[in-house]
Amino acid sequence: MRNNIIYALILLTVLLLAACESFTGPERWTNGPYIVITGNLEMGRPITLERAIFVGRTTSTNGGSYMDMFIDDAEVIVRDLNDGTVDSLEFDSNLSNDGILMGYIDPDSSFIPQVGHKYRIVVNIPGEADSIWAETIVPNPLQIVSDDAFTFDTTGGWPELVWETANIEHPLRLQAETDTTTVLRFEFYCLEEWQDVSYTMSFMGMSGEPEDEDEYEDPVSGWPRKNDFFYKFQPQLHDDGNYYVIDRGYNMNIWFYGRYSITIDHIDDNYYHYLYKPEGYRHGGVHNGVGWFGSLSGQTVYTRVVE
Repeated sequence: MRNNIIYALILLTVLLLAACESFTGPERWTNGPYIVITGNLEMGRPITLERAIFVGRTTSTNGGSYMDMFIDDAEVIVRDLNDGTVDSLEFDSNLSNDGILMGYIDPDSSFIPQVGHKYRIVVNIPGEADSIWAETIVPNPLQIVSDDAFTFDTTGGWPELVWETANIEHPLRLQAETDTTTVLRFEFYCLEEWQDVSYTMSFMGMSGEPEDEDEYEDPVSGWPRKNDFFYKFQPQLHDDGNYYVIDRGYNMNIWFYGRYSITIDHIDDNYYHYLYKPEGYRHGGVHNGVGWFGSLSGQTVYTRVVE
């Protein structure tokens, strides 16, 4: 996905700056370059450019080239440790007015990650003595409980969600199999064009309608058009004998009236550790390198937010 490329470039920049002793004091990243892997396997979805695995390296601030950060000649395989199948990935890229997509993909889209399967990625780079590798287990998705304010398929029309009363009348309910602590990543994404929206609330001097596209959608983060965040939850047992996670505060992440997609993913430990730990790029499961190789599974619902 495009976020993987953005996170990878940010990570490469952070490590590049951290290699400067004047910024960090003790020598922490002066023995590089370091190989960087970023990417997630997504349940039921092939490894396409939108979900590519990025492979790169850090470069020196003293005479290094920006283009040296990109590696396009690596040998990259993903092995299913449950059934032994192996898939070879190939480098691909696409530059357009909408941004840059690049990384290693499955060219025939035949490799489909499965829930509960354990996968190992192995990267071999010309001139590097050691393989870079990581493992992830695709987590079980939590099921979004049906509600008349949301739909999984918009072909039958768009249900409406009144913003002001959303948390009370239509809380987001997710059913889990057990009470095992779960890390969920939420993404709220407005599907309207910037000229067609107005704010649901006032914040930091922003209200009414956005003045331009940049106010609606930051070129790097996508905020506030897109709001994404993660939380750790423990599902609670309810009277019907099922375990649920219930979010009764989500409407504060909906900044505009209009059509929305709401995606809720269960993320694995590698991605979670990368996101929340200090210097998370050390804790993303990558051996002989930095970054993260994780997995996620989830669902998306759609609604039209109204006053």
